[in-house]
Amino acid sequence: MDDIVKRLRQWVDRETIESDPAGVITAAADEIERLRLTDAERCAIAEASEFYIGTRTGVTLSGLLKRLG
Repeated sequence: MDDIVKRLRQWVDRETIESDPAGVITAAADEIERLRLTDAERCAIAEASEFYIGTRTGVTLSGLLKRLG
């Protein structure tokens, strides 16, 4: 897949004209869905962040969970 973020930004900034706007939106939605963490993955990251509490790794993992909502 091409870089959907770049494609969307170019479209919004009117640097490109999309012949299939629905296709761009669908591609973006598919990419978001592909990247979304499962509950099990979130739990594993939370457990690892607790294990590494007070370390750079723990802070990084906690930040990742916060950023992902």
